[in-house]
Amino acid sequence: MYCTRAVWQPKGCQAAFAFGRDTMKVHDFAYRVAMRTIELLEEKQHYKVSEENRKDVGQAIIKEIDALIKQSS
Repeated sequence: MYCTRAVWQPKGCQAAFAFGRDTMKVHDFAYRVAMRTIELLEEKQHYKVSEENRKDVGQAIIKEIDALIKQSS
């Protein structure tokens, strides 16, 4: 399941973690958080993010997630 407003959806994610009884891929989780952050900016700050920028942000998060995980360890 992905953010319904996103055009691009990540594929081929490898890492996973347990969240309650459900297992969610870390890459998917990071992507969802990024897309939700964009939605909140639009709702709370009346900031409009184009679909192209959403795609770019989603791709950047997926590319950077492994490095971000290493930084937080």
